[in-house]
Amino acid sequence: MSTEMIVEGDYVLLYLDKRRTYLVKTEKDKTFHTHKGFIKFNDLIGKEYGSRVP
Repeated sequence: MSTEMIVEGDYVLLYLDKRRTYLVKTEKDKTFHTHKGFIKFNDLIGKEYGSRVP
């Protein structure tokens, strides 16, 4: 598995469930809103691709 880290400006694919996926561009200090809550991009930046986000 690659150890490549997510950096600001990268596109990441978020899997929320079997039917919902979102392709988003990471931007520092921004959030992504879903029907299940918020995802802070700062929490994604610096993580490995394939990591789970709580």
